[in-house]
Amino acid sequence: MNNELVNLIESEFDRKRQKNRSYSLRAFARDLELSPSYLSLILNNKTTIKPTFYEKIIDKIIHNPKDNTYWKTQISDLKERLFYKGLIPEYKKHTKNIEMSWKHYAVLELFKLHYFTGTKEEINKYLKISLNESKEILSDLIQLNALKNEYGILKVTGISFSNIINGQTKLSGKKMQKDILEQSLVALEEVPIDLRNHTSMTIGINKSQIPKIMNRIKDFRRELCCEMSQEVDKFDAVYQLQISFFPANDVTTNINKEKK
Repeated sequence: MNNELVNLIESEFDRKRQKNRSYSLRAFARDLELSPSYLSLILNNKTTIKPTFYEKIIDKIIHNPKDNTYWKTQISDLKERLFYKGLIPEYKKHTKNIEMSWKHYAVLELFKLHYFTGTKEEINKYLKISLNESKEILSDLIQLNALKNEYGILKVTGISFSNIINGQTKLSGKKMQKDILEQSLVALEEVPIDLRNHTSMTIGINKSQIPKIMNRIKDFRRELCCEMSQEVDKFDAVYQLQISFFPANDVTTNINKEKK
């Protein structure tokens, strides 16, 4: 949403400039009740718009009541969040014939560690992935435009991926979740409790609530990811977060069938 709002701000500034060629960025910032330096950073994509300013900016630049209501509806979900109030990136559904595994996501996260330089040797050291596979994963991420080569140095582009296409989990996504579950079982036995969290709860629900619960879990994951990303200069480890949510009676039925 940030990009769309920035485009609207630019269009409004251009409109005012066409009517008055002496209309300056400082005057525009004054009319928006923002500092000129902050507005300049926004227009040059050097910072994002603070959610607390959304509604004020919309009132200042969108005068059509119908359009104004539409844009305010778009930001209403920000106010309903319990924790992170910032922007959440759009998750891209890649179309290339590349199967994303947990290793691809883990390598991308390694790039957030302040001491990581992006070599296959480092990937081998931190994730216990072979050198050949590490090289293949780096190649995949470059093809997906998740990594780019700048003067011989690999850097992340900021693209976020989803394994869910048209509401369905891809086969590669299912395999990835199985792999993560297996890792979780190992961590349950081998990792000290102060470095992990294996918890669960049994709750009674109405099945009509399932879509709401699914969305709350999705929002929680993405909000937590964005919130932690604000401290990227302090990263020193890569963790997995795996959340299970399923109808217990169906699982019990299947287990009993297998025993028979």
